[in-house]
Amino acid sequence: MINMRNIKKINILLNAEFHHLGLAVSSIDEKLEKIYDPIQKVTVSFVNINGIKVELIEPGGNGSPASNFVGKGIYHLCYRVKDIRACISYAEKNGFKCIASPIPAKAFNEKEIAWLISSKYGLIELLQK
Repeated sequence: MINMRNIKKINILLNAEFHHLGLAVSSIDEKLEKIYDPIQKVTVSFVNINGIKVELIEPGGNGSPASNFVGKGIYHLCYRVKDIRACISYAEKNGFKCIASPIPAKAFNEKEIAWLISSKYGLIELLQK
């Protein structure tokens, strides 16, 4: 379950800072600025809700990893890290599993992202500072 206490615990566990939460949606409003990422197979847009950055994630067709999460609440939490590879190594020693190695992401000006999964905390995105 994702809550503020867990966000803070993950900050400590990963030596990272919370960046945003992700919500998978069926479509993003046309008025919002959108970014399509062909590697991730998603279109994204960022909005601020009560001071929290939220990434809206629209599946980009068949095979999009976000397709199964539309309408199911928070899809992932994202954390910025100083050294993404060191963080992955550290996370794996603390019960996280890396499910997607670092790759450049359009939504973050080609900064690298990676994906971790935890049975306790769910899907976590790491973003290189």
